[in-house]
Amino acid sequence: NTYGPKFDNYSAKSFKIDAIEEKKKYNFVKSTLEISDGTRVSFAFRIKRDKIDNKFKIIDVIVEKVSLIITQKSEFSSAIAQSGISNFLKKMQEKVKNQRIKNND
Repeated sequence: NTYGPKFDNYSAKSFKIDAIEEKKKYNFVKSTLEISDGTRVSFAFRIKRDKIDNKFKIIDVIVEKVSLIITQKSEFSSAIAQSGISNFLKKMQEKVKNQRIKNND
């Protein structure tokens, strides 16, 4: 739900997993994506096994050495600084509610 929409506008010819590094708390997956114009993009993502359903979940995506989770934390900090924690939490609750409604459709 977090990372998927960020990649909606990309179409790929191929996707390749280049290496997997097992860490204590997560696995680090190095990958290459070839987009439709032939450009190759190297990126990585962190995956972690979910404690509830035991499936792997993507917890971060790193493109061009930029972590989406760090970028998102920065966006959250900025939003909190601008409107306060109460307004931020209200907006987040509304987004969660809307996502649940969307997923049930």
